Amino acid sequence: MYRQDDRLQALRKLCRRALLINLGAVLTAVIMVIILLAAQIAPLSPVRLAITAALSAALAVVEYTVERALFKRGLNAALVTGLCLIGTLILGGLLMGASMLGVAGYICFRPLPPLFSLLRDRGRLTEGNPCEAVGRMKKGSRRESSDTLLGMNTYLLFEDELTHETHLLRAVGLSHRRRYRVLYLPHSGLAAGEAIPDELQIDPFGNPVEAPVAPLREPTEEAPADSVNRQKAARYGVFGRICRILTYILIGILFISSLATSGDDTSSPASILLAFPPLIACTLLGTFFKNRELKLRCTARTTAICVDTVRRHSGKHSHHYPIVEFEVNGVTYTAELTVSCSHDAVGQLYSFYYDPLEPTVVRGGWRE
Repeated sequence: MYRQDDRLQALRKLCRRALLINLGAVLTAVIMVIILLAAQIAPLSPVRLAITAALSAALAVVEYTVERALFKRGLNAALVTGLCLIGTLILGGLLMGASMLGVAGYICFRPLPPLFSLLRDRGRLTEGNPCEAVGRMKKGSRRESSDTLLGMNTYLLFEDELTHETHLLRAVGLSHRRRYRVLYLPHSGLAAGEAIPDELQIDPFGNPVEAPVAPLREPTEEAPADSVNRQKAARYGVFGRICRILTYILIGILFISSLATSGDDTSSPASILLAFPPLIACTLLGTFFKNRELKLRCTARTTAICVDTVRRHSGKHSHHYPIVEFEVNGVTYTAELTVSCSHDAVGQLYSFYYDPLEPTVVRGGWRE
């Protein structure tokens, strides 16, 4: 029943993806700092530059440490992140005469603590010896952390029913309504889990107690997409990632160029005019490639019940999105849909399409 090898492969895939995202975030921030330094007209003092970098690094480490400590207590840490960003603005203005240098330094150092935690877990993952736990997610413990420049990381509290310990895990597809057996990395908290029936008994070593073998169920879902469509989807995925990286780079160039040309009415912001059309093109193309990838991959349709909701922020506004639970060939999965919902949407039915080879990848979503 428990696909240990599949869970281990899923965890390795998550680790590789997290490493690439954090490395990309660091590289993007470093490029922004270099461009910002090159755009400064007045010479900068090396001592002040070193002090600003050290204080920005210290604030990044403090924010990461305090945020995780609050998450472990089931509290929100948005205020801590806001205070640290304000602190970098003040430090940059006082020490360098340019507030954005402090912010750029903070953005540069912020992905490093989670990156180091991932590197500490690499040895255990390479040996195929991650930690295991059987239990449930604590209700209302889902929190979001801006660990990277490229997106949000979802943290939650997971209580082991055998040891009664509580672990802070980085996972998305878990619901408080189900029991899970998870493989996780102790330092980064990165986790991959599989739902198990509530009536199944677990021995003190975390293994399922033998039970009569039920007859095999015939697959009822649609057949996976053919190899030609999968190859096309993979190409669209690569193009989409390239467009997303270019989008962040162009946003950084526009932001720094606007700072460099502020207060200079005689100079024409040529870099802004040159970077704006490619930014629009990359944004539109990235959305197009992502939609095409999902359309080719997600070909099976199903209806599932909403078991939880998650709130996502977009500028000044925030929206709730449903987390649904569904079953494919006897295996239970959870996924977050892109359609907005009310905060009390738990129990409602939603239809969507999913990838037969990787059911956690979904597209669409509408309420029944």
